[in-house]
Amino acid sequence: MNGPRNPDRARLFDLENMRAQLDMPSGDFRAVFEAWIAAGLPGSPIAGLDLLFSDQSPETAFGTIVAARPTDPPFPTAGDVPFTIHDLARVLRDPAFAVLCKHHAWEGQDAARDALARLALVPRKTRAQAAIYWSLLPDHRAGTFWPFEKALRAAQADLPGVDFNVALDYLRYVPSDPPEQAIAAARQIAVSMAAGEVIDLSLLVWLREVIPSQSPQVALEIVRHLAKRDTSERQLLKEDLIAMLRVVPHATSDQVIELIERASKPENAGIPLAMLATWADRDLALFHAEQAERERFFGSERCSALVAAAVAHDPNISLPEGPGYLPPWHDVDYFGYAAARAVLPTGSVENVILVPFGKLGGADYVAGILAAALAERGRTVILRTDQPDWDRPDWYPEDVPAIDLSGALSGMGNSVRALFLLLRLLAPRAVWNVNSRLGFECFSTYGGRLADSHRLHAYYFCADRTPEGQETGYPVWYIADILPHLHAALVDTRSLADTLTSRYAMPPVLAGKLHTVHTPAQRPVDDPPLVAAQITSAAGRARPRILWAGRLDRQKRFDILEAVARAMPDVDFVAWGKAVLGKPPPARKLPKNLVLNPPFGSYDELPLGDCDGWLYTAAWDGLPTILIECGAMGMPIVASAVGGVPELIDDTTGWPVKDADDPEAYVAALRAMLDDPEARSRRATALQKRVRTRHSPEAFRAALDRIGLGSS
Repeated sequence: MNGPRNPDRARLFDLENMRAQLDMPSGDFRAVFEAWIAAGLPGSPIAGLDLLFSDQSPETAFGTIVAARPTDPPFPTAGDVPFTIHDLARVLRDPAFAVLCKHHAWEGQDAARDALARLALVPRKTRAQAAIYWSLLPDHRAGTFWPFEKALRAAQADLPGVDFNVALDYLRYVPSDPPEQAIAAARQIAVSMAAGEVIDLSLLVWLREVIPSQSPQVALEIVRHLAKRDTSERQLLKEDLIAMLRVVPHATSDQVIELIERASKPENAGIPLAMLATWADRDLALFHAEQAERERFFGSERCSALVAAAVAHDPNISLPEGPGYLPPWHDVDYFGYAAARAVLPTGSVENVILVPFGKLGGADYVAGILAAALAERGRTVILRTDQPDWDRPDWYPEDVPAIDLSGALSGMGNSVRALFLLLRLLAPRAVWNVNSRLGFECFSTYGGRLADSHRLHAYYFCADRTPEGQETGYPVWYIADILPHLHAALVDTRSLADTLTSRYAMPPVLAGKLHTVHTPAQRPVDDPPLVAAQITSAAGRARPRILWAGRLDRQKRFDILEAVARAMPDVDFVAWGKAVLGKPPPARKLPKNLVLNPPFGSYDELPLGDCDGWLYTAAWDGLPTILIECGAMGMPIVASAVGGVPELIDDTTGWPVKDADDPEAYVAALRAMLDDPEARSRRATALQKRVRTRHSPEAFRAALDRIGLGSS
């Protein structure tokens, strides 16, 4: 005889069903669920999801739910019945759930939990659409899927169902536009195309890539204007437009449409949009005068006689049709070059430093140090060649102009040649390339010609690594074909110099061009070392405290820091950083004893005297400037023994970790450091002495003097 179903067992049955759908191990869900029921908590999908995805123990998970149970907005209800585990199971059986589960790892478990909880609050149709958006729309810039919030907004925008694929095609390929703009544009495109309007979707997407600073509506207006032309004219205008926007990438839709209208006038027939966009009125008048003179000559008896004589030798010869272009109008790249030339300083220049941009990396920091040293000996100019970023202007001397050429050069077909001509125009005694990709390309292509009149220098830092562990980057790509033309190649570690000498079997004449120039500490070498204050203040700290700072990029191994913090719950870890070169690490819960802050602006912002040491976890490196600065202060350091780090941190000056991939090796080193205050003091003092002698500003300038400092 079948009796009534026990409601608690029914809930437990639903929970086990969810576990089966998720294909997760059973774990201790029963213990957690029984504790939940015993406490009389309402069955909430928001709380329940914490159980499904948490890797905590049942007791810890239960305590977390009780302490952080959300109350605003309230849990969804159906009349007076709370939204229970049974209702959650019904939601999770939705096909949308499978899509979300499949892709939740892209954003981390926290994001997946939030996404599922949000889905429980929206209609079924919206759930399904949001799931499709989230799984199918890659965010090309971040290298991951759209944030769920953006996907949900797209689904809630109620795009016309019959045009869903059109909207999806647009959203799939556009850059990371703000959600409202992207969704509005997608809706407008879908509705317009459903009404029979001709919209070149491929051109629209291309325009969004070229003019990301403008709204999607700007690109849509340009495409709509082109659609008014006949097919053949539209194709010509499309090609012309692409060339023009490479030269003037920030043009507005009104400016572009005005140019198209100007190009349509009979007197401007055949003049490319790029030329119309960059010519002054006097240039246009001069061009028309030259064209008139050209047509007059073509109609003269003298020209006819010349053509007739030429045809006698080669019957294929005939008069050209349409407008012709005399230099410099024959070359669209000229206008980008002219724009770059216009911002260059006048007068003589002693040194030019080529940098790709100004971000937060060690190479950017070294470029500022180099600029300060060179400016003492002569007029120095910095050229930013690859990107406009200028995040830390305080790293560079105020009296050294830092000119951004990236906008003018990026849209050119031959930006390498343009940089070569700009360097010849500036005519510096010396050129110093500090990680400029365009600069390396220029040295590779025109190094021999440049070396005839300029002393060329290139700074090399550690090679990068592919995910498979293979070396890559400038010391791999740009050394063999460039070194013969260089006056000097600067490296920041002896380790890199030895690697390059061995790898390329350099003869003495080339090996002699490699100079190890130790990066100087910018902070004064404190005396006494900071470790003395740290040991004194330790009695006032309830727990040991370790500091960490760096880019949240693959190289710096923030994941190692997380693992170390979990393995040392009795120690507090404070970190500073953000992703610079790639996408941020996946969102996930940090250990409770690890706090991550945004990048710091000055070392004075850090609790340097109220900590017990510094941890550095890079998987590969040269000699990071942050370790040099910490060494100058007399800070105890545990660091991965990679690249040139052992040249600074060895068993007498710190705690090197030879197995840089093993969190337990860092834990052992940290324990050894924390357990021996006398060793901390002795090694930190020895480290400070090494920095004082090897990494002083005087030693840096002396090294530059030895290689000539660009003087002839």
